[in-house]
Amino acid sequence: MGKRYSDDELQQIEASFRELIEERNTVVFLIDPSTAGRKSVQNVLEKEGVENFVEAKKASEALRELKKTPANAIPILLVESKLPDMDIVKFLQSVKAIDSLKDPVILLTSQDINKQQLVLALKAGATGFLKKPLAPEAIVAKFKELKVI
Repeated sequence: MGKRYSDDELQQIEASFRELIEERNTVVFLIDPSTAGRKSVQNVLEKEGVENFVEAKKASEALRELKKTPANAIPILLVESKLPDMDIVKFLQSVKAIDSLKDPVILLTSQDINKQQLVLALKAGATGFLKKPLAPEAIVAKFKELKVI
């Protein structure tokens, strides 16, 4: 049989648990040349209670913002595989080289990525893939799987 806790101990445990939840600072980076694409994903996630977003239309903008990410943040990146200023593999390698980031979750998005490109991206640090056009149900399901919503 497990240990019995006093009411004071239970309140301390509950307070500690609440602190841990509040410290979890998820930041969703929407990296896509398409403003409409970024906004549609943001709208879906906002309806599910996600609040912290950073938008970038180019890899260079995203890398600049990622370097500013607080140490306690949990970055989740939705990245279009075809960025105008950098190859996706180079971008992923650059993200992984940012020491201050704690295990970023990187979801690649694309309408027409080939198998070889996808394998290279996964080897370079992508965590998963979502096919465009992005269905709201697929976005929500992936974020629930990640325990963000």
